[in-house]
Amino acid sequence: MHRFPLLLSVLLVVACPATEPSDPPPAESAPVTPAEAKTPGVVTVETPQWTDKDGNPVESPTPRKAKRWNGLVSGNWKEPLPGVAPDERCVVLHTKVGSPARTAGLQEMDVIVTSAGLPVKNYKDYIAGAKTVEVGETLALEIMRDGQRLPISVGMQEKPPDMIRWQKEQFPGSAAWDYDMPRLRPDGGRITSEAAAGKPQLLYFWATWCGPCRRTSPMVSALHDELGEAIQVVGISSEDEAVIRKYIADHPDYTYPVAQDEEGATKRHYEVKKLPTIALVDKDGVVVDWDISVSGVTRVLAKARTLAGK
Repeated sequence: MHRFPLLLSVLLVVACPATEPSDPPPAESAPVTPAEAKTPGVVTVETPQWTDKDGNPVESPTPRKAKRWNGLVSGNWKEPLPGVAPDERCVVLHTKVGSPARTAGLQEMDVIVTSAGLPVKNYKDYIAGAKTVEVGETLALEIMRDGQRLPISVGMQEKPPDMIRWQKEQFPGSAAWDYDMPRLRPDGGRITSEAAAGKPQLLYFWATWCGPCRRTSPMVSALHDELGEAIQVVGISSEDEAVIRKYIADHPDYTYPVAQDEEGATKRHYEVKKLPTIALVDKDGVVVDWDISVSGVTRVLAKARTLAGK
């Protein structure tokens, strides 16, 4: 298993904040200035006057450029990588669910060596090339994978205005990610996706400091007690082992298995930005639901019971 030494670039929603930067607010419309009323009950207004960047009059304001997005998450690997120059360190860390980058077939640990024809040494070089491509156009990349230099074309689209909604729509039907994590409850051994072959899985992302998780953890525990081996339930935390172990010791009433996501790989694969987050996987390894917050966990737990035939 790799470690990632990187320099990185109602529904009643009750979730611990860990949000992505919000999009810039829309430009304000031009002011409308009321003139003096010439007759009772009638107000005349001045027509707004817009100009372009050179000061020439135009009929409408210039629209704000759409925010480019292709769903590729990149970072700089600290150590030299095989098959490329020692200073070529930009790697693909993740491709967002439903994104052009995933559709294009980019894979984790692909090394990006050119972006829009520009040489890439680090993720900033990749971004510089991506910025030359507008929404609706295609970004040409060259990558190194398994010793082969490959061309990859990635579409550029406008960034979804609500990423949580996008994830809730795009995760169902996608392939689940494999995992292999140390198990802290019950203590010892590992929890793997392979062990769940042929039965559903419930992946519950939580943290000891997460207030809403204190409301959802008892519900997850009740489902685990109810369904037993009919579904593999895994509580996943990326915190230090000692912190998780202390919490487990302080909460003996919770029974579901707990795994430590040491490198944050499973959290990254399931694009966890808020806690709690929950994902439901069917017996064929397909994600059938993904949600956040207390209400989202409650809804997915009900769906898990149905999937398990309860």
